[in-house]
Amino acid sequence: MTQVATRRHEAVAVRTWLVPLLATAACLATSVYLQWSWRDQLPARIATHFGADGRPDGWSSLNGNITFTVVFGTLMTIFMLGTGLLVHQGRQMGGVAAGTGAFIAALGAGMVSTQRGATAQTEPQVGPMLFTALGLALAVGLLVWLAIRRRGPEPVAHTAPPTTAPTIAGAQTARLSWIRPLRRSRGALVASVLLGAVVPIMALCIAAAGDWWMAAVLLLIGLVAFVPIGMMWAVVTIDHRGVQARALGIRWMNIPLETVTSAETVKLVSPLGDFGGWGVRGGFSGDRGLVTSEGPGLRIHRAEQSDWVITVDDAERAAAVVNTLVARAQR
Repeated sequence: MTQVATRRHEAVAVRTWLVPLLATAACLATSVYLQWSWRDQLPARIATHFGADGRPDGWSSLNGNITFTVVFGTLMTIFMLGTGLLVHQGRQMGGVAAGTGAFIAALGAGMVSTQRGATAQTEPQVGPMLFTALGLALAVGLLVWLAIRRRGPEPVAHTAPPTTAPTIAGAQTARLSWIRPLRRSRGALVASVLLGAVVPIMALCIAAAGDWWMAAVLLLIGLVAFVPIGMMWAVVTIDHRGVQARALGIRWMNIPLETVTSAETVKLVSPLGDFGGWGVRGGFSGDRGLVTSEGPGLRIHRAEQSDWVITVDDAERAAAVVNTLVARAQR
């Protein structure tokens, strides 16, 4: 059984970096093919960089643009995959890496496509190009994440919590549950208000100026950025099913009770220092986290998988409830 598990782990590790690399290679190859097929329809110099006003301020030859697209897209994908492996978050970073490669490939081809048929230096419309590239990046990133995510049932725990783990006295048979919202950061709440107010206003101003594509791009970026903020309102539930967190009608976390070995409290959780941000994150030490503020938290130990860290108040009681439910299930 150990050899089988080792081979399975090795296969998962290979798939974690091989699938994103293949997806990026396919996107870059398609970008190169399209750019080269348009070579007879392009001016001698093509716009490759744009200022804040949307006007081109940098130019290159077609060969230069193709070379930059391939080299930059490949290096960024490898860099993100390497970062994911270093912090033990290969599955999470695999989709991000492939999405980044797809974005660069689409951007390279998009800039060339907008200048087909031009006889002089043109000013391509950046909005449609960015919107298409962002949409492709999100689609490729999601597909790669689905391809490399964990498959099959999660490993089941076969051991009870240690005797030193906190439990609820006299609760061997009583119905037991714990429900609390995540602890929310004031700074994150301020950021959510600003993001929710500023982005739509900026998009309306841009649309009123006639650039509907850039307005759509800004709204798409704002929507993606708002997702971690929506997680701030999640409510954590611990009962006989396990540990779950829901917000905005979405289940952001689900830890089945049969996969849990024990729980304990964490004295200090730093979303930025430990996880690089807020929301559902992969930690630098390999942990998974639903982190929304700095302070104490709850750590859930799982069988043959990384721990989950959750920023909630009354973490001592939450850990005791988890350990009691796990011990009861083991018996």
